[in-house]
Amino acid sequence: MMIGVPIVATGVGGTPEVIKNGVNGYLVPPLDQEGLTRGIQHLLGDESLRHRLLVNGRQTVLKEPFVWDSHLSKVETLLGEVCSCK
Repeated sequence: MMIGVPIVATGVGGTPEVIKNGVNGYLVPPLDQEGLTRGIQHLLGDESLRHRLLVNGRQTVLKEPFVWDSHLSKVETLLGEVCSCK
């Protein structure tokens, strides 16, 4: 969302706390491959929806910095565990 990409995700973990279905992204049930495919296809076919979701998604990240900071910290931790590059 930070870089302006509309989100299609499954509603697992903390994702539903951040992604509001139809507002700043699309949520599909876990393990629903067809739903994920339909969500992506719907976004590809609807430019105004893509634009609305990416604008709202970016506003979510800017308005709620805990979202970005929390994920960035987790990514840094994971990369540190996988790559012992110093």
